[in-house]
Amino acid sequence: MPDPENAPAGTSRPLHQQVRETVETALREGAYPPRRPIPSSRFLAQSMGVSRGTVLTALNSLVAEGLLISRPRSGLYPSPTVAAAGPPPSGEASSPGPGGPPADGDESAVDWQGVLLRAGDPWQSKSVSDPDYLSAPYPFLSGQVNPATFPTRAWIRALTRAFDGPHAGYTLRDAVDTDDPLLVKAVTTFLLPLKGIHASPEQVIVTSGTQQALALLADALLDGTRTVAMEDPGYLDAARIFHGRRARLEFFDVDERGVRPDYSRPFDLLYVTPSHQHPTNVTLSPDRRAEILGQAAERDFLVIEDDYDSEIRYVGAPTPPLRAADDSGRVIYLGTFSKFLTPALRLGFVVAAEPLIAELRERRYLATKHPSGVDQRALGHFIESGSYQTALRWRRKELQRNWAGIGEALAEHFPWQVPTPPGGLNYWITGPAGFDATALAAGAREHGVIITPGERYHLRPEPPRNSFRLGFSAIPHARILPGIRVLSRLAEEAAAAQP
Repeated sequence: MPDPENAPAGTSRPLHQQVRETVETALREGAYPPRRPIPSSRFLAQSMGVSRGTVLTALNSLVAEGLLISRPRSGLYPSPTVAAAGPPPSGEASSPGPGGPPADGDESAVDWQGVLLRAGDPWQSKSVSDPDYLSAPYPFLSGQVNPATFPTRAWIRALTRAFDGPHAGYTLRDAVDTDDPLLVKAVTTFLLPLKGIHASPEQVIVTSGTQQALALLADALLDGTRTVAMEDPGYLDAARIFHGRRARLEFFDVDERGVRPDYSRPFDLLYVTPSHQHPTNVTLSPDRRAEILGQAAERDFLVIEDDYDSEIRYVGAPTPPLRAADDSGRVIYLGTFSKFLTPALRLGFVVAAEPLIAELRERRYLATKHPSGVDQRALGHFIESGSYQTALRWRRKELQRNWAGIGEALAEHFPWQVPTPPGGLNYWITGPAGFDATALAAGAREHGVIITPGERYHLRPEPPRNSFRLGFSAIPHARILPGIRVLSRLAEEAAAAQP
């Protein structure tokens, strides 16, 4: 770490002055809303890759000059004067866009920089989106679906039944803050017992997928005084949600046995994906599972268990969830139907203690009332009729075929050895030190091959760039071998070209 009082090699200004200029520019450009505190010095230090002392020196100089206002026990706030002053002059006046000056009533007449409390965060540019994957010849993606594998007829039958007779009342009503009793019954009496989890209806809430579940939990449990620990690499959107609630974040490394918590660093909540770690796809080992539960009781922290892809297993039986072994009520369990059916369904659920579920229900009501009654009742019928288990078996068979096909193709053509995951929807491939998987992904896209650079999932500054994610939930089986051949050739060429 460079000394705060000395400029790093190749520069002429002290490091703290560079940090100060970066923060001042952000203040003048309106990146920090005037009515909210700026990020903490600890977070700024992590995101910039400098020491906290360097950041504090820079912030103190901004306070001394009146650009920041210090409020005891609240934080540092942008001065109204600097927010009103706007960015420093560039020497040229801004001009209207190609369409000329804004028309009467155009939204551009509003000073949105001063009005909006923006959701910006250090990871916003990393958000993963591949909207055109269906048009790519070789979409090696995880979390997307091949439309040909969706159980269309069974789902249409479930939807039709949702509008039949007495069911239509539940389907079409305003349920206020309640969930569809048919779906809750299916979850509590069929799905959860298969995982070794026993819960009453009062311990379950239906959500619009895992994303909403995390947002509700963050609203109910987090503020600027609490710390969340999570995996790195990990679930990018979870970090963004927690950061948006002003929580402090701690990141723990992941190895071949899952996350490695550092219990010497205090935290209030641990977010984990133990079944198939996102994104490396490793399974949390039994000893670390037991350790997490023991430490949670001893150190009094909560655990959010995101049971990611747990149903998708090809070798051996699925590992029981942490919630199944939890005898203290500290594990908050997140389940989803999106991963094996379709991400478009946007239905999931939370299992937790009744007081927490009641609070989540109140917060969900204020935000969205409840998830779609049509989808809830249809999914309840889908599970009750046995179509869910049939679809799961068939989907698992198709995915296993892709999993095996990719494994064989990689073993035959890829330039280095790749570990085979026991389940899940992707391979995690790490190249030699110095290999640039981000550049490989960009080059592969030009040849119709879509892979996801691993650096997108790393949450700390200066992430490694030699890993990538190779998914197989969206690609048709017949395209796997030719796609791997193309990717292998490109990877071999890239490895040979590196110094």
